[in-house]
Amino acid sequence: MSEFRYREAQGKLLYWLRLRKVEPERWVAVLQRVKGELRLKTKWDRRMEFCARLIGYNKREWENVNLGVQEVKDLIRIK
Repeated sequence: MSEFRYREAQGKLLYWLRLRKVEPERWVAVLQRVKGELRLKTKWDRRMEFCARLIGYNKREWENVNLGVQEVKDLIRIK
């Protein structure tokens, strides 16, 4: 994996993990919930799914996985 893809994947996947822990009242959590309800995919969503596939997870697996920050970094470093 190239250095750029490594940094991009790590940034996007770690941000997604932080989004899952955000309080439901915050605007970013509301935005994610509305996008999910309306089944809207943004360019960021598509790119995040691509980054998850780089480390071996499909969309459903990635949404249900309980990984920590260090585990994600290790998975990316392995690839």
